[in-house]
Amino acid sequence: MEELALKENQSNHSLKITIMFVGLLLNQSNVLFGLNLSIADIIMVIAFILLLVKNQLFFPSYYLLFFFVFSFLLIVNSVFIIPREYGMPISNVGVIRDYIKICTLFLYFILAFHVVRLNLLEVFLKYFLIFSVFVGSLGIVIMLVYPVPFLSHILLFGETRLTGFMNDPNYFSIIQIAALSIALGIKIPNKFLRYSSVTILIISVLLSGSKTGFITLAGFLVLKLVHKLPRKKMRKNTVLLVLLFCTIISLSTLFITVSLLPFLQTISKEYPTIGRVLLLLTNFEEAVSQDGSGRGLQWEVGLEVMKSTPLNGVGIGDNYLTLAREINRTANLAHNTYIQIAAEWGLLITSVILAYFFVMVSSTNHSNETKQQKIVNEMFFIFLVSSLAISFNYSRLFWMLVGMKTYFFLYERQRQSNQTKDSKIKRNEY
Repeated sequence: MEELALKENQSNHSLKITIMFVGLLLNQSNVLFGLNLSIADIIMVIAFILLLVKNQLFFPSYYLLFFFVFSFLLIVNSVFIIPREYGMPISNVGVIRDYIKICTLFLYFILAFHVVRLNLLEVFLKYFLIFSVFVGSLGIVIMLVYPVPFLSHILLFGETRLTGFMNDPNYFSIIQIAALSIALGIKIPNKFLRYSSVTILIISVLLSGSKTGFITLAGFLVLKLVHKLPRKKMRKNTVLLVLLFCTIISLSTLFITVSLLPFLQTISKEYPTIGRVLLLLTNFEEAVSQDGSGRGLQWEVGLEVMKSTPLNGVGIGDNYLTLAREINRTANLAHNTYIQIAAEWGLLITSVILAYFFVMVSSTNHSNETKQQKIVNEMFFIFLVSSLAISFNYSRLFWMLVGMKTYFFLYERQRQSNQTKDSKIKRNEY
């Protein structure tokens, strides 16, 4: 565990540049040959080569062992057990494709561990934010100011929803909210740049037309408000005043929305994307089931698939969709990270992963966390909340955040252990 105590930044300039580009290019991904590819994957491989050459590559033994056991169980289940049990053809191509994704995500997890360990987290966050703001600015200009056909084809989904360089507007909105956390938490000396970045990111979330993004954005802003409240010596009267203030703000927002409803409806005719989000404020039930946004059916199907083989799951490849479409022809992915991984990986592995998440979150020492740790915790919260309506089991950024939190978790445990040893030594001295 001495490696965890590394304090000096041993990385060279080239490694710093690779991490910079990983941060930039995590804002881009496209489906090619059935794989969700990003240029960041190439840069990630280069980063590992540099770590290996500099003799800085370190694999946490317990996590490496868990990955090997997980891989063995998952492949055996996907290729031998489930196809035979349900009489399905073995999808070798599908299994190989999905296992490549899982291996890639594990490498991102390890890379994130090194990003924090080698003091490169600030570089990663800074350049992730820069490119997020750039993409948001470009999208705002194309949608609201001057449409450019070539860029519109790339940056828009269905010519109405901003999707950036991602292949899904919902995922894009969560990426932008994660960047918003950085903009609000990182040190930006120029106030104009800070406020303009925040404004651009919020507008880009709205232009994505993602209802999940809008709800997650609202939840994140509430979280920021709660964190701003004084935690010590807060009297009951103060709590009541805060609750009263929140109630007044909520009612005022609702009143203003209703008052401006005719105007907003006129705008939504010109910009259908805004109309999708506006529907959340006027007819929530219809909003969550309109235009393919209905999650209820996909969740029900996902739960039925999970019930079929709860312990070991149905495996990777095409197994999930094959079984799901036997239940309902219109079935797709679960659009819920927790249901998706439980159905594919089984409740046993899913329970271990979720328990680990809970331990990491609950062990966070908010009083001693740095600004960078706080940002990572907020970004992780953003993904955990939005995971209720989006499947992030193959998200690069999500598993990088898990890797970052893993380092903080191990470092905090080591720090506490060292403090305990020091206290025992002092007691023995007396």
